[in-house]
Amino acid sequence: MLLRRIVSDDRRVAVFLRYREDLVERLRAARAAWIPHLRAWVLPRDEAGQALAFVFDGDAEQHGVLSALKRALARPDSEAIAPYLSVQVYPLPGKRTAVASLYDVALARALKRSGGRWRPDLKVWILPAPVDDALSIIRQDGGVPAGCAYVHNRVVSWEALAGLVVRDEAPRIDAGPDAPSLPKPAVRKDRHEEELPQAFVSPIRRHPVDESALGSVAQRLSLYPYQIDGARHLASASSALLADDMGLGKTRTAIAAAIVASPIKPVLVVCPASLRLNWAREIAAADASPVAILGESGDAKNARWVISSYERLGSLAQDEAFDFGAVIVDEAHYIKEHDSARTKNAIALAGRIPFRMLLTGTPVLNRETELHALLAIGGHPLGGIPLPRFRALFAGHAAARALLRERVGEWMLRRTKDEVMRWLPGKTEVRIPIEPPSGFMDAYQAERSREAPVLGKISKLRAIVEDAKVDFIAEKVAQIAPSEKCIVFCEFLDTVSTLMDALAEGGIRAVSLVGEDDLAERQAAVDAFQNDPATRVFVSTTRAGGVGINLTAGTSVFFASLPWTPALKRQAEDRANRNGQTRPVTIYVPYIPGTIDEDVMKLIEHKAGIESDLMDEESARKTIARSLECAPA
Repeated sequence: MLLRRIVSDDRRVAVFLRYREDLVERLRAARAAWIPHLRAWVLPRDEAGQALAFVFDGDAEQHGVLSALKRALARPDSEAIAPYLSVQVYPLPGKRTAVASLYDVALARALKRSGGRWRPDLKVWILPAPVDDALSIIRQDGGVPAGCAYVHNRVVSWEALAGLVVRDEAPRIDAGPDAPSLPKPAVRKDRHEEELPQAFVSPIRRHPVDESALGSVAQRLSLYPYQIDGARHLASASSALLADDMGLGKTRTAIAAAIVASPIKPVLVVCPASLRLNWAREIAAADASPVAILGESGDAKNARWVISSYERLGSLAQDEAFDFGAVIVDEAHYIKEHDSARTKNAIALAGRIPFRMLLTGTPVLNRETELHALLAIGGHPLGGIPLPRFRALFAGHAAARALLRERVGEWMLRRTKDEVMRWLPGKTEVRIPIEPPSGFMDAYQAERSREAPVLGKISKLRAIVEDAKVDFIAEKVAQIAPSEKCIVFCEFLDTVSTLMDALAEGGIRAVSLVGEDDLAERQAAVDAFQNDPATRVFVSTTRAGGVGINLTAGTSVFFASLPWTPALKRQAEDRANRNGQTRPVTIYVPYIPGTIDEDVMKLIEHKAGIESDLMDEESARKTIARSLECAPA
């Protein structure tokens, strides 16, 4: 299926599609806007039906587009799209306001109706209204909820405005005549030089660590010695970065550090939306105190732990009633872009919190610009250096990077799997509950409620669930160290294709192996993965790639879906964990709670004894089928 899903916020519609060049051309012709962080095409609500009929050239219903659109419009989610538009609001002299964002027809129309004029030279809308009135227009007419826009807290001069706004090369709608002529903006060499807000410019403060408390929580969480060192690193300074390889347990390490560093005040956890549930479960295993997921569950004002997605940071940044003692910023590389609303909200919020603990498994020392943003958020003095000067000092050659490594040595702690492997078992399995993307559960329940033969419905449900994990897996793979390689097993050919596209989009070289490949193609894929350092990912179906091949170059194995029996799972993961493997292997099993994923996991656990090897795939499917027939839709 070309269509993955559709979501709506009642002003606009986002369409998630598998890549096909002719569809891209038609979407552009229909004035759809590509939103990079959402990885979706966005259209105004009232034009979506006609536009999609044009895009699919009369075959919209065949692809399930019209029914998906109907479901999305019936269940709008106000924060499904707007947080990704990077809306920024600038106070201007004379009680006027500038508004910048990625291209969005719905917002542009709202601003135009309120007297706004588009300035193509500045790439902003100029509203003849003060900031508070502008925010009301953006919220009520533009459909951008409070907290989804970053509001600059000082009046911006006309001369400075040109260098500060979000740059977007997408076409804008015709807004009519320009606003009255304004002074010509001064030429700026780098728009980051003055505008990136700084959390702090003073030296990082060191704090004594309560070793008794650390020992107690380490025992409770069964931390390895290297994790205890990591928790001590995070808890001993006002700002620190833990950059261990993925799979070394940064989540539990950070929880332990936060418990020690902030024993009384609440702790804020900022993470990608898909990982909020995983954080809530990990915290609950370590601390019985109340946990709230901002905007979803729990009482954030009275919780010991508050979990927020990056998209909801705006509401926290604007609410000074919260008094956090520590903040954990997970997947901190999400805030690498200096000019995004997400980064500016994170910096504004971090400036009010005594302990700032940043986590990332993505190496950053060879990406100086990205590291500069993390230094600013953490409050490191180097983050106060204007970006052009930072580049001049620390970018371009090995000696400069060595100097940077020395300057951030006390702030950043990084351990690889090889460095701590003496503590690690040969094979470790990590199950990760993830939150599905907006609109997923509606599509899932619609299929589950459909009258159809149950065995066929099982396959369709599994395909829907597997597809919903593609973006998560692609993001996780991107975090693996460049020296490491990954294997991804899928159950459906469509997922292999979609994942290969997502990896290519992220600049990650991958090879695939599916059942229709001939012997030469299969061997070429295996050889490239095993021998080519630039080929980092091997994507296959469990049936095609789960037996008979050697993939010991891989140390991380992902299951987009679990196969039907423990024997099939074990055979697949042992493509990496076999004779010739000299490093620990980590098995990642992302799953979506409340779906057929959990049924399959329970089945595998139940049959994991001697019976497992006697149970074939067909028996497993029938077991799941019986459970679906008995369960309410």
